[in-house]
Amino acid sequence: MFHILLGNTSDTNFWSENIGVFISSAITIVGFVVTYFLTRKNLKDEIQKTKGNKAIELMQEVPYELLEFINGLGKWSGQDALNKLNKVISTVCAYGSPSAVKILEEFQKEIFYKEDKDTKVLLAYLGLLISQIKFDITGEIMSPESWLIIKIKDYSRFQKDIIKIINTLADQNKPDKRFKIEGDNNV
Repeated sequence: MFHILLGNTSDTNFWSENIGVFISSAITIVGFVVTYFLTRKNLKDEIQKTKGNKAIELMQEVPYELLEFINGLGKWSGQDALNKLNKVISTVCAYGSPSAVKILEEFQKEIFYKEDKDTKVLLAYLGLLISQIKFDITGEIMSPESWLIIKIKDYSRFQKDIIKIINTLADQNKPDKRFKIEGDNNV
């Protein structure tokens, strides 16, 4: 009877002889589970990275196309200009960052819903959009004004007005604060 209370000695020997096997098995199972979840996380991260790279690849030409659009203003027929702009709009809507899409939305409102369109405001939006997209693609900040200085021959004529407009739009649309043009030397 005493033997029943203590348990079978052969059972005790079984556990003591096989404890290493059980520990090894448990470690293997835990390792498998950890590996499974890490692999799953890495795969998700890699898919997100691939999606981001594809979006960047598709957006790379947009700043150039917008600059070409600025160059062609006044040279193309209304339909040609609209076709070029629609291509850019579609690309930005499909692959642009939320900030770029927000700027584009406001630009569209300015073009299509306002009766008296102010060319300076439209140019300011284009400069801001180009800067935002360049930032999204490269991480580099370039002043929205730089694009306009480079592309518009008589920019100095309305520089003060455009700086005020760009700063107002930067406050309203909340892109990166570094897009604001600071300093009294510009105004």
